[in-house]
Amino acid sequence: MIWNMTTPSDRTWLSAPEVVSYGDESELDQGDRLAVVRKNWSLNGDWSFGVASHVRSSTFDNIELDVRAAPALEWNYFPYSMYTRRQFRVLDEIGVSSRSYCEETLFGEFEETRAHEQLSATYEQREPWGTLEGRVEASNYFPGLSEHRFEVDGEVNVRIARGLSLNVEASASRIRDQLSLPRRDASAEEVLLRLRQLQSGFQTRVELGIEYTVVVAAAAAKARSAASSSSTARCGVAPCVATTRIASETMIFLPVAIS
Repeated sequence: MIWNMTTPSDRTWLSAPEVVSYGDESELDQGDRLAVVRKNWSLNGDWSFGVASHVRSSTFDNIELDVRAAPALEWNYFPYSMYTRRQFRVLDEIGVSSRSYCEETLFGEFEETRAHEQLSATYEQREPWGTLEGRVEASNYFPGLSEHRFEVDGEVNVRIARGLSLNVEASASRIRDQLSLPRRDASAEEVLLRLRQLQSGFQTRVELGIEYTVVVAAAAAKARSAASSSSTARCGVAPCVATTRIASETMIFLPVAIS
């Protein structure tokens, strides 16, 4: 997810989880669309207050429309002068989620509105050798504490040589909040092609990747002179950066009974 809520100044932005390019609407998994808007105000050097909202649609998760809005409070241990290098943030969002489903859920619902809280702690570090990130997140749908989720994930990116880096990601989740599961059984096609979410109580994921960044200099001599005389760089005139990633991912789902 995108967890860069705190900034030194008042700011508005649009973002989407696990998407590199920013925009008001981004393609996610198959059949998923998401728009996220966040606004925050810095209270002092450590605290900030904000408002987060999103609008989501997902055929994979059986969600026709999910609208969520929540005020949020964030605390950052490190000063803003270190923001680009090191962060340790604790973020709490408490709001309301209103959903309508594509088909009847396992709990007999076609639409519902629930209070929702999400508490997370994130550590990020950027060094010459690479980057390190870890996150713990707990969320719950009210009333009660039975419909919750707990996630732990981490990522390490180590620079091996110039342009070459090794990326390792791992995560584990305890899942008890699959409110949108369809009542009907999944078809063989849906299971094989992963066209819809399946009932699961635990999920683990491990991903290994190698990233290789190549600087493409078209007409290198001309590009260097053009770059030195102009602050505007264009592909084919100034060097362009292309990144290739080779990754292997393993995911494990463990079923759980939902009463």
